[in-house]
Amino acid sequence: SMHYFPFGKRKVVIARGTEFEMKRQQSRGIAMEEGESIADTVERMRSEIENPSFLSDDPTPVDMHQRIQVKMLRDAVDAMKDSSPYGFTVEGITEVGFRHPDLLYYLGHFFDLPIDKLYGIDIAPASVDIARIFGISSDVYNLGAPIFPIHRMNQTNLVVCWHVLEHVHDPAAALRRIYRDMPPGGLLSVEVPIEDGMFYDVNSDYGHSILLEKGDLEVMCRSLGFMILKVSRYVPGGNDSGVVMENLTCVKMM
Repeated sequence: SMHYFPFGKRKVVIARGTEFEMKRQQSRGIAMEEGESIADTVERMRSEIENPSFLSDDPTPVDMHQRIQVKMLRDAVDAMKDSSPYGFTVEGITEVGFRHPDLLYYLGHFFDLPIDKLYGIDIAPASVDIARIFGISSDVYNLGAPIFPIHRMNQTNLVVCWHVLEHVHDPAAALRRIYRDMPPGGLLSVEVPIEDGMFYDVNSDYGHSILLEKGDLEVMCRSLGFMILKVSRYVPGGNDSGVVMENLTCVKMM
């Protein structure tokens, strides 16, 4: 039977054990190019993982957005190194809702981590299977209805959660699960789109389940016990909708 996830319809690769097949389903899984074979998709994924598009000389608007995110994350880690009395070294990375493992792979390279220090969770089995093909430890996990802890997260002290919480019906509960499973002293980078006047609403085409407004994310993080290091709000270049992004970096206190 077809996997079902509430993330909007698009053409994706879905996993059948070690096999992959193409379906048009409700999922945020790995996208296929028109006329592409499964083998071609996996090979393209390999190229994208080893050469992330956001590092290209001719970046798209999406790439420019990711460059901003990566720079803010680097700045946050540098600030932790400078301000913490204990210092801070990235010892492992968890990406929540990674979909495509290129960012996780790049961050591991940037922070000089072996691949066994990288970990990802995603609701889409195809994303997890693709990540495992390339040696990245990952698990299928639904933040909206988890029963068990995110076991490996407590072995990583940097957690990235970008554009995931707007896809779950209870983002505060999802954040609570992340907080529960992070190690004390761990750094969280989290980003969501926020309301921008009359031009932004719940975008079901992208599987958004909830509309977050300015300050909601900060309130949720503080209520859990996170110490907020920085709040940034910005409109990515090339974003014609004018939707504002809210990006927080925060620490789970010791």
